[in-house]
Amino acid sequence: MELVLNLIQTIKSVILIMVIIMNLKRNIEEVFLEYNKMFKVVLITGPRQVGKTNFLKNIKEKIRKYVTLDDLEIRKMLMKIRKNF
Repeated sequence: MELVLNLIQTIKSVILIMVIIMNLKRNIEEVFLEYNKMFKVVLITGPRQVGKTNFLKNIKEKIRKYVTLDDLEIRKMLMKIRKNF
């Protein structure tokens, strides 16, 4: 019986964590869309493997071009034009 109660408590904890994550995602998306209206360029930075690319590729508004500096040609082009800023 104690095992079942522990399992139920674990499931409740997992559900709570999932709800928190869903709310965070919604809040982040709302903030991003607000900044998207205000600025010409929106930079998303953060640690590796946290979902930055997936977030940007799955964002509801597809009004911007997704650019990654992993692309060597884009990086070279930006290095050349950055002197103008």
